[in-house]
Amino acid sequence: MDILRKLGLTDQQISIYLMLIKTGAVSVNNLTKRLNISRISCYDTINRLVAKGLVTIDTLGSHRLFKAISPDELVRKAREIEEDARNTREKIEKLIPSLKKLESTSSEQSFSFTYIGIEGMKSFFESILRTKDNLLVIGATGKALTKLEYYFPQWHRKRIIRKIYTKVIFNYELRGSLITKISYSEIRFLNKKQNVPSTIFIFGNHVANLLWLDNPVCFVITSQEITQSYRKYFEQLWNLARK
Repeated sequence: MDILRKLGLTDQQISIYLMLIKTGAVSVNNLTKRLNISRISCYDTINRLVAKGLVTIDTLGSHRLFKAISPDELVRKAREIEEDARNTREKIEKLIPSLKKLESTSSEQSFSFTYIGIEGMKSFFESILRTKDNLLVIGATGKALTKLEYYFPQWHRKRIIRKIYTKVIFNYELRGSLITKISYSEIRFLNKKQNVPSTIFIFGNHVANLLWLDNPVCFVITSQEITQSYRKYFEQLWNLARK
């Protein structure tokens, strides 16, 4: 039921909603016994589900019973989220021209910045698409496909549509793996003793070091001089790497 998290539900909210689907209208006492949670936590979670429109309150005498809405309503909730996302995107697209006017023109200066977390990684990969420049990668691990399992295949399709050609040097242990079969790319592999601890991306005038930690971190340097140095480093490794 991981998909229910896409509706903005927590694990406990999902547990209570699914229990209510199975049991029908029940009291908080019933729920706390079935799920082994405290009354305070149960009430708090139910109130949040009521606010989301996923649970209703029925009154039977002096008792309050809670009941899950029909699962059919989840489709409606998903459509609402989709509509909100589309409206937000349209508003942001209209705002971009005015934001660009405020953007610093000192693009030739060297500077650095950091992306953090899964959403940060998505923003980083989107920045690669915006450069429309060929991409060089050193020490690829294949973890982008596992950590961003829904996003990354879509990103690759966008990359190919934008004709962003890649040359990727994978770490040694991925030799022969299906994860290294990438369209519109050239692939080579580091030797066993050459593995690098982080994945390096070189594109445009940017060099990025990405570490796939539990909370991923990507450190990006923007500098034409530094990027040129890394491009030379890539070519040296490329010539040593195996096909």
